[in-house]
Amino acid sequence: MYCITEQQIEYILNDIRRNGVEMEDLQLNLLDHVCCIVEQELEEDDDFERFYHEVIKQFYKKELHEIEEETINLLTFKNYYTMKKLMIISGIVSATAFVIGSFFKIMAWQGTILFLMVAMGIFSFIFLPLLVVLKVKETDSARNKIVLVIAATVGVLYSMGTLFVAMQWHGGTALLFATVGTSAFLLIPTYFFTGIRNAETKVNTIVTTVLMVGATGLMFTLVRVHQPLPMQTYTYLKNEQLLRKMQRDTGAQSATANKVAVEINTCCEQIKHIILSKDLAEVVPVDFEQKDIIIHERSVNFPETSEAYRLLAQLKNAIDTYNVQIGTDDKISVSHTILDIPHEDLRKCTNFFVLNSLTQIQLSLVSNEPHPVVMK
Repeated sequence: MYCITEQQIEYILNDIRRNGVEMEDLQLNLLDHVCCIVEQELEEDDDFERFYHEVIKQFYKKELHEIEEETINLLTFKNYYTMKKLMIISGIVSATAFVIGSFFKIMAWQGTILFLMVAMGIFSFIFLPLLVVLKVKETDSARNKIVLVIAATVGVLYSMGTLFVAMQWHGGTALLFATVGTSAFLLIPTYFFTGIRNAETKVNTIVTTVLMVGATGLMFTLVRVHQPLPMQTYTYLKNEQLLRKMQRDTGAQSATANKVAVEINTCCEQIKHIILSKDLAEVVPVDFEQKDIIIHERSVNFPETSEAYRLLAQLKNAIDTYNVQIGTDDKISVSHTILDIPHEDLRKCTNFFVLNSLTQIQLSLVSNEPHPVVMK
């Protein structure tokens, strides 16, 4: 067993200090571990300094002060490794769910919303917060911490904006606008003026800033600063206005009208009310042009347990009954309408397609009424 000298102990301690380990307790613990290894494995005639430098390399990957940083993280943040592991897992899960959700959206399969919500939710509210917390603990610069927080905020806004736009929900454009504004007026200036002052990071800061400006510009192209002319809204509402006029002129909704025709018209109105309830307080305002009414295009989804699905089934049965009663040339055609679409494909239809289909059915109905019922 090798007997280490006081001079050698002092040499080891000074070298540990010289390599950036400043915590006294950690210095003594390292010293104790190294001395034990030297005493047990060093031969009497071996070179002490050469052996010591081989031993000390076992305690770090690049530099010795890394062990102090790890110790500080463990002391100040006891769950550091658990959170780091959770961050990695959440990142993998969100990326996987995003890929699956995107593929489901392309194929128009059920489950698209679930996968995309899981992906964006985990990425925005688990992965990014954990990433910021861990990175903030690893940096001492207050400016870098601010940059990290702003960058995470931009990431959350962008992912939520993308989800809202993809799902055609209200607020998608506003979220993208907030993303562009936060990136352009907070993240990029803060990052640039934080890194440009440091000679070591000056070039990387300039290159990264250029990339960030380009990415923000690309995001800006997705934002609708001026809303497009609501041509679909205008066309639908004009057709509704025409339908109302024809109904008044023909008296198709009078008490003497065909009861089946009344049922068809009532079902159409109720389904339209369900669809339009998110945009309009009433089905068709008389002064819709002056009110600048806009109906937002969105996908429809009528689950089998919904009132709209029940009304569609009732409407189809009523039209079948009406076509049996009415003359051959005056039958209501459901070809290329919402009633011609299989239930599993309804989620592919937009609200304007459904609304126009129902109006088409009503226009066919009002052109036949009042009409004598032909008993078969």
